[in-house]
Amino acid sequence: MNSTGEPSASRTMSRFTHHLTTVPTRSSRCSVETHNCDCVDLCGAAGDDHLGSRIEQLEAEVAATVADAEATDLAEDEEFGEDRRGDEVLTELARRETRLAKMAAAKEVFEAEAADKAADRAAERAEKDGTDDTGIAQGTATAAAEATPVDRAHRSFTDPESRMTRTVDGFRYAYNAQAVVDGRSQVVLAAKVHSRQATLHSSSP
Repeated sequence: MNSTGEPSASRTMSRFTHHLTTVPTRSSRCSVETHNCDCVDLCGAAGDDHLGSRIEQLEAEVAATVADAEATDLAEDEEFGEDRRGDEVLTELARRETRLAKMAAAKEVFEAEAADKAADRAAERAEKDGTDDTGIAQGTATAAAEATPVDRAHRSFTDPESRMTRTVDGFRYAYNAQAVVDGRSQVVLAAKVHSRQATLHSSSP
């Protein structure tokens, strides 16, 4: 079985050639029973004697192919384990490749967030300075293009939507949960979960 979960090529060949071992037998029986069978027509003017010798030759070739495939399977099973052929992606390598892909995706998010924040700050400054719309657009585009993520940016690979949050026992990736409860009846009126650390303005009437 290869890295995608499919059987290896050699093992598939072995199973396929096992199936082929029945083909010459059926062809031989067909040629003996009648000369009008398709197998005889496909052979043109060949007689039964020629077909018999040809079938024996094919049977020998198929048997040799099956034996070779089985020998390859046994050798690979002995060296690499059952249904393996030695060229599968190593588990550690696959794990590192997956982690690398997640890191690349996180880097793209950091860059996009930095660009958005820089553009927002540039737009606010431009509006305060009385810059026209064209100037604001140019300024925000330039700021976004030149923005870089801060060194302290963090992101969880297992839960990208969570954020680094201060807790009673340090910092960890978490969420901020807020609930509104009626003090008299103790009924929960509203609940909200967000990833911002600050609780101010998390909920409003």
